[in-house]
Amino acid sequence: SVDAAKRLISKATLNFEGDFVSCLPENPWLKHFFGYLESVSLGRPLGKVEDDAKMDVERMLETASEEIESFSLSLPEDDLPVKKERKRKTPSSSSATKTEFVKERISEEWIDGYKNDELDLLKNDELKAFLKSQGERVTGKKSDLVDRVIRVIQKELFKE
Repeated sequence: SVDAAKRLISKATLNFEGDFVSCLPENPWLKHFFGYLESVSLGRPLGKVEDDAKMDVERMLETASEEIESFSLSLPEDDLPVKKERKRKTPSSSSATKTEFVKERISEEWIDGYKNDELDLLKNDELKAFLKSQGERVTGKKSDLVDRVIRVIQKELFKE
């Protein structure tokens, strides 16, 4: 897994000329604020602000997909908590035979949310519903849920 991490890091290079600060993206919130001030003061319509700080997931996957896949597959699996079987007073006939869990197909909306780096904009309930449909744990902080969703989607995308 260390070699896989080294290969992944070697692909993560910044291409810039001159000083390092010149390659950093501008702050999109400041761009929007100054654009708003300009539009109000000059009576012009508010223009759309491009977010240069947003990740280019497509290009990133194009450049380092093999290294990302290799690294993610080298990581150990999360240990699922052991659930104790609960005893019931009167078992119903439907609970006597337990059906095996079948994962739902991951929709394009989830894949697009992953590619556009927008999963953190979703509500916890939405993240938990997705994780439950994939047979994953649904506990933890929002950042844990987002990380788990990303891992599930990456497994699906890179399994080919």
